[in-house]
Amino acid sequence: MYSRIKRISLGAILALSVSAAFAQDAGSVSTASAAAANPNAILLGPLVTWLQPFVTIVLQGLAGVIVTILAAKMYSWFGVSMNATQVARFKSAAATEAGALVANAADNLKNASVTVNDPRIVAAANAVISRLPSEANAIGATPEIAAKAVLGELGKLQAGGSASPAT
Repeated sequence: MYSRIKRISLGAILALSVSAAFAQDAGSVSTASAAAANPNAILLGPLVTWLQPFVTIVLQGLAGVIVTILAAKMYSWFGVSMNATQVARFKSAAATEAGALVANAADNLKNASVTVNDPRIVAAANAVISRLPSEANAIGATPEIAAKAVLGELGKLQAGGSASPAT
């Protein structure tokens, strides 16, 4: 399949380069002078000019297909892939860190206003990334993304629980 696409794309590139060369020739040499120079000559300029929009559309479609195939190959070659299990493990670690924040707070953070830049959230995000470095790399999680995940899980806990004194 890939060799077939390669042959087709190389043929299309060759056809486009030939069509561009003939289109330039057709623009620089008048058809009357070319026919007068050799009455048996076949003039390709008008044909190439007529075919050029179709060739362009086909090449644009092939370029999209080729880029998609190359992207898939790059992911398989370098082993970069993301699956639902990795995302679930990352979210679970964020939920665990958020739960630890709530459990360690005196008021369970029920009425606290916490932002992404809060040192507790930043420390929890760094803990998530250090605990699951392969998952963080696979899903492209940065410390900012991890902080937002921890803050989101903390928000869920704040919305669902009631404030009670820590024991």
